[in-house]
Amino acid sequence: MAASTHSPKIFLTGATGYLGGQLLLALLSLSPTPQITALVRTSAQSAKLTSAYPSLHTVTGDLDSHSTLVGEASKADIVIQCADCDHEAGILSIVEGVARGTKEAAASNASRPKPVLIQVSGSANLVDPAYVDGGADPKVYSDRDSVAELAALPADRLHVAVERAMVAAAEKEGVDALILAPGMIFGL
Repeated sequence: MAASTHSPKIFLTGATGYLGGQLLLALLSLSPTPQITALVRTSAQSAKLTSAYPSLHTVTGDLDSHSTLVGEASKADIVIQCADCDHEAGILSIVEGVARGTKEAAASNASRPKPVLIQVSGSANLVDPAYVDGGADPKVYSDRDSVAELAALPADRLHVAVERAMVAAAEKEGVDALILAPGMIFGL
């Protein structure tokens, strides 16, 4: 079987941020270069990015731009949400768009891959308030062995309520979604 030469369509939020900007550079270095559409908040950001990366397509909006998020997410093979991980309305708009794309992919008789949503969150949800005064939490979590425990984290922890809302919406709509929670993200 020959390797696929399909260049994936990627919709990226947060492309002008610390993490999203680094991810954008990595994606643009791939071969074949994916077709990337980046959500930016201003026309100045759009001009700066497209000047530096002529193959990049931008759309202007933010995580409150429901119709833009739904429309762009519905056209993508992969959606990577690197903007505010606690913006529930924006994330749910993206899930809605990916759900629309999933239905379109299914109706196209496999001419289009099933879309995937990657939500970049943070590991602050693992911070146990019992240890915030400087004591080390002895708990070690495993992506493989702690799935049930991670899914049952208390809802009052950072990011947890929004992550649960996203997972519930994705499951309801049949969206393939995952949450990526890097250990620490620091910018200058």
